[in-house]
Amino acid sequence: MAGRTLALIPKAFQPSRILDAGCGTGQFTEKLHDAFPLAEIEAVDAAGAMIEEAARRLPHARISWRTTDLTDFRASRPFDLVASSSSLHWVDPVEAGLSALIRAMEPQGMMVVSVMTEGTLGELHAARCIAAPDNPPRMRMLPARVWLDRIKMLGLEILDSREETETVYMETTADLLDMLRRQGVTGGNLSQGLKPLTRTDIRNLITAYENRFRTPKGIPASFRPLYILARRRARQCASP
Repeated sequence: MAGRTLALIPKAFQPSRILDAGCGTGQFTEKLHDAFPLAEIEAVDAAGAMIEEAARRLPHARISWRTTDLTDFRASRPFDLVASSSSLHWVDPVEAGLSALIRAMEPQGMMVVSVMTEGTLGELHAARCIAAPDNPPRMRMLPARVWLDRIKMLGLEILDSREETETVYMETTADLLDMLRRQGVTGGNLSQGLKPLTRTDIRNLITAYENRFRTPKGIPASFRPLYILARRRARQCASP
Protein backbone atom coordinates (compact mmCIF):
# COMPACT_ATOMS: atom_id res chain seq x y z
CA MET A 1 0.00 0.00 0.00
CA ALA A 2 2.83 2.41 0.77
CA GLY A 3 4.31 1.97 -2.70
CA ARG A 4 0.97 2.37 -4.45
CA THR A 5 0.16 5.46 -2.38
CA LEU A 6 3.47 7.03 -3.38
CA ALA A 7 2.84 6.19 -7.05
CA LEU A 8 -0.23 8.49 -7.09
CA ILE A 9 1.94 11.60 -6.63
CA PRO A 10 2.50 13.34 -10.00
CA LYS A 11 6.08 12.99 -11.25
CA ALA A 12 6.40 16.74 -11.78
CA PHE A 13 5.40 17.54 -8.19
CA GLN A 14 8.48 18.12 -6.01
CA PRO A 15 7.47 18.98 -2.42
CA SER A 16 9.89 20.73 -0.09
CA ARG A 17 8.01 19.91 3.14
CA ILE A 18 6.17 16.62 3.71
CA LEU A 19 3.96 15.42 6.55
CA ASP A 20 3.70 11.66 7.07
CA ALA A 21 0.58 11.27 9.22
CA GLY A 22 0.37 8.00 11.16
CA CYS A 23 3.90 6.95 10.24
CA GLY A 24 4.07 3.82 12.43
CA THR A 25 7.56 2.32 12.21
CA GLY A 26 8.46 4.48 9.23
CA GLN A 27 8.03 2.22 6.20
CA PHE A 28 6.15 4.88 4.23
CA THR A 29 8.42 7.60 5.64
CA GLU A 30 11.42 5.80 4.16
CA LYS A 31 9.75 5.63 0.74
CA LEU A 32 8.93 9.35 0.91
CA HIS A 33 12.53 10.14 1.82
CA ASP A 34 13.89 8.02 -1.02
CA ALA A 35 11.52 9.65 -3.53
CA PHE A 36 12.15 13.23 -2.30
CA PRO A 37 15.62 13.23 -0.69
CA LEU A 38 15.82 17.04 -0.51
CA ALA A 39 12.49 17.48 1.26
CA GLU A 40 12.03 18.03 4.97
CA ILE A 41 9.78 15.33 6.43
CA GLU A 42 7.85 15.47 9.68
CA ALA A 43 6.56 12.04 10.69
CA VAL A 44 3.93 11.79 13.42
CA ASP A 45 2.21 8.92 15.19
CA ALA A 46 0.25 8.47 18.40
CA ALA A 47 2.32 5.41 19.42
CA GLY A 48 5.55 6.49 21.06
CA ALA A 49 7.09 3.02 20.79
CA MET A 50 6.62 3.03 17.01
CA ILE A 51 8.14 6.52 16.73
CA GLU A 52 11.17 5.34 18.73
CA GLU A 53 11.66 2.32 16.48
CA ALA A 54 11.28 4.44 13.34
CA ALA A 55 13.78 7.03 14.59
CA ARG A 56 16.34 4.31 15.37
CA ARG A 57 15.89 2.75 11.94
CA LEU A 58 15.89 6.02 9.96
CA PRO A 59 18.29 8.51 11.57
CA HIS A 60 18.12 11.03 8.70
CA ALA A 61 18.75 14.71 9.38
CA ARG A 62 15.83 15.75 7.16
CA ILE A 63 13.31 13.55 9.04
CA SER A 64 11.87 14.78 12.35
CA TRP A 65 9.73 12.49 14.53
CA ARG A 66 6.86 13.54 16.75
CA THR A 67 4.54 11.59 19.04
CA THR A 68 1.03 13.05 18.95
CA ASP A 69 -2.55 12.07 18.31
CA LEU A 70 -3.45 13.19 14.82
CA THR A 71 -6.62 14.93 15.99
CA ASP A 72 -4.40 17.18 18.19
CA PHE A 73 -1.76 17.83 15.53
CA ARG A 74 -0.80 21.45 14.84
CA ALA A 75 1.90 22.24 12.28
CA SER A 76 4.50 24.93 13.01
CA ARG A 77 4.71 25.55 9.24
CA PRO A 78 2.47 24.26 6.44
CA PHE A 79 3.36 21.34 4.18
CA ASP A 80 3.09 21.18 0.41
CA LEU A 81 2.54 17.39 0.60
CA VAL A 82 0.43 15.74 3.30
CA ALA A 83 0.64 11.96 3.09
CA SER A 84 -0.69 8.96 5.00
CA SER A 85 -0.55 5.24 4.28
CA SER A 86 -2.79 2.71 6.02
CA SER A 87 -3.44 4.86 9.08
CA LEU A 88 -6.40 7.24 8.83
CA HIS A 89 -9.03 4.51 9.16
CA TRP A 90 -7.90 4.15 12.80
CA VAL A 91 -8.63 7.81 13.62
CA ASP A 92 -11.82 8.47 15.58
CA PRO A 93 -13.52 10.69 14.66
CA VAL A 94 -12.34 10.55 11.06
CA GLU A 95 -13.40 14.15 10.34
CA ALA A 96 -11.09 15.45 13.05
CA GLY A 97 -8.11 13.63 11.54
CA LEU A 98 -8.87 14.81 8.02
CA SER A 99 -9.40 18.38 9.25
CA ALA A 100 -6.00 18.32 10.97
CA LEU A 101 -4.33 17.25 7.74
CA ILE A 102 -6.09 19.92 5.69
CA ARG A 103 -5.11 22.62 8.21
CA ALA A 104 -1.50 21.54 7.74
CA MET A 105 -1.56 21.96 3.94
CA GLU A 106 -0.14 24.82 1.91
CA PRO A 107 -2.83 26.61 -0.17
CA GLN A 108 -1.39 24.92 -3.28
CA GLY A 109 -0.57 21.71 -1.48
CA MET A 110 -1.56 18.12 -2.22
CA MET A 111 -2.83 15.25 -0.07
CA VAL A 112 -2.20 11.60 -0.87
CA VAL A 113 -3.65 8.92 1.40
CA SER A 114 -4.55 5.25 1.48
CA VAL A 115 -7.10 3.76 3.85
CA MET A 116 -8.82 0.44 4.41
CA THR A 117 -12.53 0.50 3.69
CA GLU A 118 -15.70 -1.46 4.43
CA GLY A 119 -15.27 -5.13 3.55
CA THR A 120 -11.69 -5.34 4.78
CA LEU A 121 -11.28 -8.58 6.77
CA GLY A 122 -14.95 -9.32 6.06
CA GLU A 123 -14.37 -13.03 6.67
CA LEU A 124 -12.96 -12.32 10.12
CA HIS A 125 -15.86 -10.05 11.04
CA ALA A 126 -18.38 -12.68 9.90
CA ALA A 127 -16.68 -15.37 11.98
CA ARG A 128 -16.61 -13.04 14.98
CA CYS A 129 -20.36 -12.40 14.62
CA ILE A 130 -20.91 -16.16 14.83
CA ALA A 131 -18.57 -16.63 17.80
CA ALA A 132 -19.49 -13.50 19.80
CA PRO A 133 -22.68 -11.99 18.35
CA ASP A 134 -23.21 -9.76 21.40
CA ASN A 135 -19.71 -8.24 21.31
CA PRO A 136 -19.03 -6.60 17.91
CA PRO A 137 -16.19 -4.08 17.36
CA ARG A 138 -17.00 -0.58 18.60
CA MET A 139 -16.37 0.94 15.17
CA ARG A 140 -16.74 -0.22 11.57
CA MET A 141 -14.65 0.74 8.56
CA LEU A 142 -16.22 3.35 6.29
CA PRO A 143 -17.26 2.67 2.68
CA ALA A 144 -15.08 4.24 0.00
CA ARG A 145 -17.84 6.65 -1.05
CA VAL A 146 -18.01 8.06 2.50
CA TRP A 147 -14.27 8.78 2.53
CA LEU A 148 -14.53 10.55 -0.81
CA ASP A 149 -17.61 12.53 0.24
CA ARG A 150 -16.01 13.68 3.49
CA ILE A 151 -12.83 14.81 1.77
CA LYS A 152 -14.89 16.82 -0.72
CA MET A 153 -17.03 18.31 2.06
CA LEU A 154 -13.87 19.52 3.80
CA GLY A 155 -12.92 21.56 0.73
CA LEU A 156 -10.62 19.34 -1.33
CA GLU A 157 -10.83 18.36 -4.98
CA ILE A 158 -10.32 14.66 -5.74
CA LEU A 159 -7.71 14.33 -8.49
CA ASP A 160 -7.52 10.52 -8.47
CA SER A 161 -9.06 7.69 -6.48
CA ARG A 162 -8.80 3.92 -6.80
CA GLU A 163 -10.42 1.20 -4.74
CA GLU A 164 -9.01 -2.30 -4.94
CA THR A 165 -9.74 -5.73 -3.49
CA GLU A 166 -6.93 -8.08 -2.56
CA THR A 167 -7.05 -11.47 -0.88
CA VAL A 168 -4.21 -13.19 0.92
CA TYR A 169 -4.25 -16.82 2.00
CA MET A 170 -2.88 -18.27 5.22
CA GLU A 171 -2.40 -21.90 6.15
CA THR A 172 -4.59 -21.67 9.24
CA THR A 173 -6.84 -19.15 10.98
CA ALA A 174 -4.39 -19.12 13.89
CA ASP A 175 -1.67 -18.02 11.45
CA LEU A 176 -3.89 -15.19 10.24
CA LEU A 177 -4.65 -13.99 13.77
CA ASP A 178 -0.94 -14.13 14.64
CA MET A 179 -0.08 -12.08 11.53
CA LEU A 180 -2.63 -9.41 12.50
CA ARG A 181 -1.31 -9.34 16.06
CA ARG A 182 2.27 -8.85 14.86
CA GLN A 183 1.14 -6.04 12.56
CA GLY A 184 -0.36 -4.26 15.56
CA VAL A 185 -3.93 -4.13 14.19
CA THR A 186 -5.68 -5.97 17.01
CA GLY A 187 -6.17 -2.88 19.17
CA GLY A 188 -8.42 0.14 18.82
CA ASN A 189 -12.11 0.52 18.15
CA LEU A 190 -11.97 -1.29 14.80
CA SER A 191 -10.92 -4.50 16.56
CA GLN A 192 -12.08 -4.33 20.15
CA GLY A 193 -15.62 -4.64 21.44
CA LEU A 194 -17.10 -3.45 24.71
CA LYS A 195 -15.38 -6.37 26.44
CA PRO A 196 -12.37 -8.55 25.55
CA LEU A 197 -12.97 -11.77 23.65
CA THR A 198 -12.64 -14.80 25.93
CA ARG A 199 -10.55 -17.85 25.07
CA THR A 200 -13.78 -19.66 24.31
CA ASP A 201 -14.82 -16.84 21.96
CA ILE A 202 -11.50 -17.08 20.13
CA ARG A 203 -11.74 -20.88 19.82
CA ASN A 204 -15.27 -20.52 18.46
CA LEU A 205 -14.12 -17.79 16.07
CA ILE A 206 -11.35 -20.02 14.70
CA THR A 207 -13.79 -22.91 14.26
CA ALA A 208 -16.34 -20.69 12.49
CA TYR A 209 -13.67 -19.24 10.20
CA GLU A 210 -12.31 -22.68 9.27
CA ASN A 211 -15.76 -24.16 8.66
CA ARG A 212 -17.14 -21.28 6.62
CA PHE A 213 -14.23 -19.87 4.65
CA ARG A 214 -11.49 -22.49 4.13
CA THR A 215 -10.65 -22.98 0.45
CA PRO A 216 -8.20 -25.25 -1.40
CA LYS A 217 -5.77 -22.29 -1.33
CA GLY A 218 -6.05 -21.95 2.44
CA ILE A 219 -7.68 -19.43 4.78
CA PRO A 220 -8.61 -16.22 2.89
CA ALA A 221 -8.38 -12.68 4.25
CA SER A 222 -9.77 -9.89 2.06
CA PHE A 223 -8.56 -6.30 2.07
CA ARG A 224 -10.19 -3.29 0.38
CA PRO A 225 -7.71 -0.39 0.15
CA LEU A 226 -8.72 3.00 -1.21
CA TYR A 227 -6.09 5.36 -2.66
CA ILE A 228 -6.84 9.10 -2.92
CA LEU A 229 -4.96 12.05 -4.38
CA ALA A 230 -6.51 15.46 -3.62
CA ARG A 231 -5.74 19.16 -3.46
CA ARG A 232 -7.43 22.32 -2.26
CA ARG A 233 -10.15 23.55 -4.60
CA ALA A 234 -9.09 26.49 -6.75
CA ARG A 235 -10.86 29.67 -5.74
CA GLN A 236 -13.28 31.00 -8.35
CA CYS A 237 -12.87 34.58 -9.51
CA ALA A 238 -15.86 36.79 -8.75
CA SER A 239 -17.92 37.87 -11.75
CA PRO A 240 -17.37 41.52 -12.78
